[in-house]
Amino acid sequence: MKLHITICLLLYGLLSFSQGEVQEGSRKFNSNERSFGISFVSNGFGLNYKIGRRIDGTKKLLFDFDLGWFRHPKEIKIKSFESGNKFVYGKLNVPYNIRASIGRQKVIYEKLDNGSVSIQYFLLASIGGVILKPIYYSVITETGLVEQKFDITEIHSFSQIYNRSSFFKGVDEITFVPSLSIKAGFDFDFAKNDDRIHAIDAGFVFDAYLTEVPIMATEKNQQFIFTVFVTYRFGKTTETRLN
Repeated sequence: MKLHITICLLLYGLLSFSQGEVQEGSRKFNSNERSFGISFVSNGFGLNYKIGRRIDGTKKLLFDFDLGWFRHPKEIKIKSFESGNKFVYGKLNVPYNIRASIGRQKVIYEKLDNGSVSIQYFLLASIGGVILKPIYYSVITETGLVEQKFDITEIHSFSQIYNRSSFFKGVDEITFVPSLSIKAGFDFDFAKNDDRIHAIDAGFVFDAYLTEVPIMATEKNQQFIFTVFVTYRFGKTTETRLN
């Protein structure tokens, strides 16, 4: 909820700052671009790589790639009575989301000078999915500690869990759930130089997975996930001629 409010305030502030700064044929928007980004998402965080190819003076063809980690909304960390370490009770898998997207970006407000902000909107369609890495726990038994996955029929209480096992335990059991997605939002570029990109993207993503994503054993898992995001991007532009 806090991220939703932050995005709304950001959009309002940047739109207000840029009003009246319309200019046709921006030098920057007549260029191609490549950028890297760090994303803060309502259910996690991630990395982004974007390529923009100029179509005309106001439009670009976008190729967009996302890699991110996300969490189930019902995840709660608790502390082991025995070890003092924290873990999420009932968690089955660690999810890593990947997307490859294609779409378009169109200018709304051009930069008037080097101290202003240009605003674009974008719409992307994506294919991808979620990589699921199983979680193992060190479970207290009558014979000692045993490493096993969470089993709601066997592990009746969090007091039976001593600790979460090594991250690398279960790597050989990774599974994949495919998805289709829609990604849309606004791009605010505030770089002072035409050959640089310093921008903030803000918008939403709707992911539709082939099946429910099995993150938790103790909670209902989701097949359709809606998230909002803010991405800080930095990169370069390259000159290209108008047709």
